[in-house]
Amino acid sequence: MGLVKVMGRYAGHIAMHAALANRDVNICLIPESPFDVYGEKGLFEYIMKRLKERHHCVIVMSEGVGAAVRDVVLKKSKAKDASGNLIPPVGSWLASRISRDFCRRR
Repeated sequence: MGLVKVMGRYAGHIAMHAALANRDVNICLIPESPFDVYGEKGLFEYIMKRLKERHHCVIVMSEGVGAAVRDVVLKKSKAKDASGNLIPPVGSWLASRISRDFCRRR
């Protein structure tokens, strides 16, 4: 299982091109494409299915993908990057949720 976060606070073109350039990427999460994390057709169900069938899953995500999550409200971060921009917590949040959810399902 791999989770790669790339630049793209408001647009996912960098993540999309990275995913297209590498044949190992299974999921690409971008701000322009809303998705659910939980539920029958949610991200976690797809990851679980992928892991059962292929035993691996690589996710590339744009740093602004938190705006595309429909079923979870993310807390605002107070962390800032070197330029003073707020750093969205979606990468660490998603990694911790994946770890927690999949440990429970084992």
